[in-house]
Amino acid sequence: MKIKVIFAAMVTLLAGSLFLPFPFSEAGDMSAEELQELLEYGEAVVVIDVREPHEHALGIIPNAHPIPGGQLADDPMIAELDRDTWIVTVCRSGNRSRVAQGILQEMGFTRVDNLVDGMLGWQGEIEIPQ
Repeated sequence: MKIKVIFAAMVTLLAGSLFLPFPFSEAGDMSAEELQELLEYGEAVVVIDVREPHEHALGIIPNAHPIPGGQLADDPMIAELDRDTWIVTVCRSGNRSRVAQGILQEMGFTRVDNLVDGMLGWQGEIEIPQ
């Protein structure tokens, strides 16, 4: 019986890792309310919006950096950030930003959170990027 349970747990872990392209920690999830509070209190957090330019044109969280997910690894602003910088990744629904979270963790960033509901859950102000 014990061997069956261990085998089932190993299969579950292996199957899960096949579908997740990057490691992530659920502890790195953040709600829209939590992010809004951090921003209101002036917390030193860098918000990176990983949606595509046509989505950025609809509005981003104020002071967020609009960097499409596919360009994260090559972006000069990202390259200049200290690896201990607190980063929150954002997309439309939280899925692409989850992948971006993993990319940033792979790049050595140690404090990366994902806005779990993305812009769909954001109730705060937005700005149109220049």
